[in-house]
Amino acid sequence: MEEGCALIQAGTFFQRRDWQLIGTNIVTFVYAHAYIPQYHTFADQMDAVLRQDGTVNPDEQFYTGQTRNYAVDGSSTHMGEISQIAISLLDTYSVTHEQSFLARAIDLLDTR
Repeated sequence: MEEGCALIQAGTFFQRRDWQLIGTNIVTFVYAHAYIPQYHTFADQMDAVLRQDGTVNPDEQFYTGQTRNYAVDGSSTHMGEISQIAISLLDTYSVTHEQSFLARAIDLLDTR
């Protein structure tokens, strides 16, 4: 998400419509595949988002696994990470003045 927002901002600053489009595609994809609307948050990590042939898997899952030091539960959320996403959306709004970025940031921060 943050990379997509950064591309949109850079594309706006440098008048690179192609960067803006790539960034918009990233943001749209992440919202479509990791955002959980009923909880106003994002899953920590997704798995099986793409099939082996590179097409989008309509039945992706939360990533779960074990590292050497700890278990990974992709269905969890972390406020620090959500805060970083909200800041990226707000920064993008301040550069582009597109209301959708402000609305998405507010949605993450105000779950009513």
